[in-house]
Amino acid sequence: MTKIYKKRFDEMSKPLKWVVEKIRSLEPEINRHLLKILLFEKQSTWKRDVSDWLTDISTYTTKPNDNYLKVGQYFQYLFNEPFEKGEKEDYKKTTIYKYCSQILNNSKYNNLKCKYRIEKIPVKEWKELLKYFYIEVDDYLSKGIFDASTGNYLIETFIIGK
Repeated sequence: MTKIYKKRFDEMSKPLKWVVEKIRSLEPEINRHLLKILLFEKQSTWKRDVSDWLTDISTYTTKPNDNYLKVGQYFQYLFNEPFEKGEKEDYKKTTIYKYCSQILNNSKYNNLKCKYRIEKIPVKEWKELLKYFYIEVDDYLSKGIFDASTGNYLIETFIIGK
């Protein structure tokens, strides 16, 4: 390997810890935006933002071999860690409910129509939607083939097309 190529290769890859921290830092916003799409039944700029953040994540590779994370790792950081706290969670203790409550109580969303202001949020149903969405996201990311059009397609299929 030439010196120039080796240097560029090293500059592109990051330590695993850095990649994991970056994914974890984006997770709350990604999931809040997905829940906004579900709550308000509209895309707004949220779809584009989610797709952009996931595309950013797709550019992170780890040292020393410029590898993507393994299958299941993206799923772990984006779905399991925030949403899997146990089978018998009380409705109001779920992360989905807490995120949705925070969104619905934010004054900047007061003018947006949402039936979940008076109806119960379908936490279990949305958890399943997010689970299958992230299984697909994980598959594309771990293969290094995720891009904006893939992100848009997955959001439309799993989140909007629910």
